[in-house]
Amino acid sequence: ITHVDTSIRNLVAQGLQGIEVWHIRHDEKQNMRYLKICHDLNLAATGGSDCHGHLKGPELMGKVRVPYERVEQLKSLKAA
Repeated sequence: ITHVDTSIRNLVAQGLQGIEVWHIRHDEKQNMRYLKICHDLNLAATGGSDCHGHLKGPELMGKVRVPYERVEQLKSLKAA
């Protein structure tokens, strides 16, 4: 367990409803680790939302794909 994983657990206790699973810097192993955390903690799995535009390097928008069922899961969340 990393300090990030511990932080996620602490944030869930404060109302966190989801975490970013799919990120341009995540490899498949990291994606699977974060998906497992989502499953274990009943969190929504999100991703691909962290584009800062061309000022931070090459334009990466659209390079990370999120499965559509995850979009539906996000739509079904109730606001806290």
